Amino acid sequence: MVGMTKLELAAAHIRDAIMTGAIAPGERVVIDQIARQLAISPIPVREALKQLEAEQLVAIKPHVGAVVTPLARHDIVEVFDLLTALEQVAARHACQHRSDDDLQHIRGLVGAMEQLADGTDPKAWVAANNAFHAAMAAAAGMDLVLDCTRRTQARWQRIRLTLFELEAGEDLHRVNAEHAEMLQALEQRDETHLQALIAEHNNGARTWYLGRS
Repeated sequence: MVGMTKLELAAAHIRDAIMTGAIAPGERVVIDQIARQLAISPIPVREALKQLEAEQLVAIKPHVGAVVTPLARHDIVEVFDLLTALEQVAARHACQHRSDDDLQHIRGLVGAMEQLADGTDPKAWVAANNAFHAAMAAAAGMDLVLDCTRRTQARWQRIRLTLFELEAGEDLHRVNAEHAEMLQALEQRDETHLQALIAEHNNGARTWYLGRS
């Protein structure tokens, strides 16, 4: 990838392989193999694995090397609880600081998700859903909250792809209606209602996935 250092290239390559399940939970990451694939030395690959260990994507074990961290049912609970907390913090500030451009962008995403609600293109719906939640967080104007939200979304993406394959999940028309309600609360700067909607939305998704894990 243009403009990337070798360390960044290695980290992005391994991260993508983990997120998509190409390297499965519990599987060892073979440094020399990655280095050959990317035509780089093993040194930046080792450095990349240290970075991915900090992201909790791998665990570096003595005499074994880097192993992809396992996933479990409790990870679903943790991710949705964290998303709820982050999004409720963002909601408080977004209701105060959101701009007309923020609202226009979020309206477009809500419309896109409704057009995809027939479930024929789950990958596109999931991408729009992720963009919607990121845009709601971005409207708060808090870079740290947005970064944490994106990282938590990425962790959820890995859980979803690994445990549930490529499913959009749930009743998409109902989920889209919840998104529309959240947008309306943001438009009205109704912080209390928006935070309640966020909790209800994430609790519903958590329950749905836990019931299928």
